Amino acid sequence: MKKQTLLIAGLLSVAYVGHASANADLFGNSALIDGSAEIRRTTTESFDPIRGQSVTDRARPDFDATPIDISSFQFYPTLGAGATYNSNIFSQPKDKTSDTIWDLQPAAALVSNWGRNALSISGTSDFGFYSKNTDQNTKSGNLQVDGRYDLATQTWLAGNVGYQKVIEQRSSPTSPENSKYPGTYNLYDAGAEFNRALGQVKLKVSNDISYYDYDNLTLQNGTILSQFQRHRTDDKTASEVGYEVTQNLQPFVRAGYNVRHYTDADGRSSNGYNLDAGVKSDLGGIVTAEAFMGYLQQNYYQMGDQTVSVPDFGAKILWNVTELTSVEGKASRSIEETTTQGASSFVASSGTVTIAHELRRDLVLEVNGNYSAYDYNGTTEHDDNYTAGVGARYFINRNLSTDVTYSYFRRDSSVANNGFDDHTGLVHLNIQY
Repeated sequence: MKKQTLLIAGLLSVAYVGHASANADLFGNSALIDGSAEIRRTTTESFDPIRGQSVTDRARPDFDATPIDISSFQFYPTLGAGATYNSNIFSQPKDKTSDTIWDLQPAAALVSNWGRNALSISGTSDFGFYSKNTDQNTKSGNLQVDGRYDLATQTWLAGNVGYQKVIEQRSSPTSPENSKYPGTYNLYDAGAEFNRALGQVKLKVSNDISYYDYDNLTLQNGTILSQFQRHRTDDKTASEVGYEVTQNLQPFVRAGYNVRHYTDADGRSSNGYNLDAGVKSDLGGIVTAEAFMGYLQQNYYQMGDQTVSVPDFGAKILWNVTELTSVEGKASRSIEETTTQGASSFVASSGTVTIAHELRRDLVLEVNGNYSAYDYNGTTEHDDNYTAGVGARYFINRNLSTDVTYSYFRRDSSVANNGFDDHTGLVHLNIQY
């Protein structure tokens, strides 16, 4: 049942990602800073030692989807449809343009039902149709294949390959300025992971490689602008060693090395690393937590050896206050790529708090708030971002549910005319077999 809950949650959140700003991270709907979806690896996620699940994520036998059995596989089709109102579709500080976007979001997954090993194939699409500004219509999607090969007890190899067609939201810090239409790019990725338990020692080693292929832009004056200088390959290698002091307490150390190589010889190619130490804990599923601190460094050797060095941190803390109420907090820091002139990158520091309450067995409420700070390296630009949202999910029956959400976003910037705010409201119907 946990695998099924993770899978459906992953499908719904990835399908929403094209309009993530409208959901304010409500009900697990969020995108990475570059606009892409963080794909959930369901074939290995069920092995996560952190057992806690929030009120929103937990299984609901009366409303969970019933899969279609196809030989030794289970098929999960879903369809989403709805409307999003946005008060500022171009993310402008003044002279704002509002519109209503109608969405259609089909998704499906085929998952093995084997005793050993696992294979999952999933895909989603997102079509956005603007009521008034029809030239802003969007279409995006992704396809993901991931698998796990069980070598022995608590030892496995896992791998994944995927493709995403990504829309760069106007509110994104990486969104190109003066573009007539939303920017788009193709993201190709592949990864491998090895997990091994040796008594109380837990070992994980992984490598992920991604290629970003940006489409040409049409500027406001009709000029076609090549995005060749943004094409890049990201290669990340990571390792983690943990020691299980008790079943519910695991300190760990983590290290990673990455290379970001731009196709353009005058690009922002760099390499960097992270070193972290932290702890995972699980107090009977009531309070679960993972927190770490460490060091981040990225050397942009194509920009005069500009080196960015900052303290690293991250946390995920879940407190199930009662069987009906949960509080979840997240914090993160990363060094991100940018298109800002003169800047090599920016440091993104973020924190989110989400409160979920099951008002009735068929009605879940959520409220959340997020603060993030962007500090640009090589310039004096600093942005403060604030988001607040509230939403409700109503389970009509096993096949139908509906979401109603509202969010407010504001950016304060040290750069003139770079700040803006917007209000978004969403009504969405989710159909699952």
